[in-house]
Amino acid sequence: MSTAYNILPSVTRHYSAAYPEVDMRLTEHVPNLLAIDIREGKRDVGMMYRPEDCSGLDSRTIFSEPLVAVLPKNHRLATREKISARDLADDPFVSIPRAIAPVVYDLIVNCCLAAGFRPRIKLEANLQQTIVNLVGEGLGVAMVPNSMQAMHLDTTVFKPLVDAPVVEVAVIWNKDNRNPCIQTFVQTAEEVWTALRRGQPA
Repeated sequence: MSTAYNILPSVTRHYSAAYPEVDMRLTEHVPNLLAIDIREGKRDVGMMYRPEDCSGLDSRTIFSEPLVAVLPKNHRLATREKISARDLADDPFVSIPRAIAPVVYDLIVNCCLAAGFRPRIKLEANLQQTIVNLVGEGLGVAMVPNSMQAMHLDTTVFKPLVDAPVVEVAVIWNKDNRNPCIQTFVQTAEEVWTALRRGQPA
């Protein structure tokens, strides 16, 4: 998901350099299925939005980021510096399905409900990248993690939200998994994010 646009490339590069003897294999997975795979021992560690059900899992929050609005380039609000959720009440939404990422879905819906409306979800897509592309095609508006601005599409604009919801990104693993590489991966992720937050090269 959005970690591919901020922390994951740097973590992967640093970890591979520090532990070249480790056979690290990356796969992209939607959050709910990734949590299941880790719980069942099919994967060792994941970097994802913190799951609702953490039973059997350990986790460490690495960073948090706000959701931002993404609009088609010619949207009526495209020239605003900042918008509120209420400004989007009449727009169709493109959203991730709740079954795929319940934490993010609930943040979006609850943000809209607090603004006095329920979002009219026109389309659903499993990947944040797809959501941004669909918005760029003029099929609706969306709220996505701030990291997605790194896509730099000519067809979309990103706008900060007033009282923006914040999503936590965590490293998760099965607490019964004794793979010693897990803790070194978690440590590397924390070190990389600390460097990025301080504006240092990572």
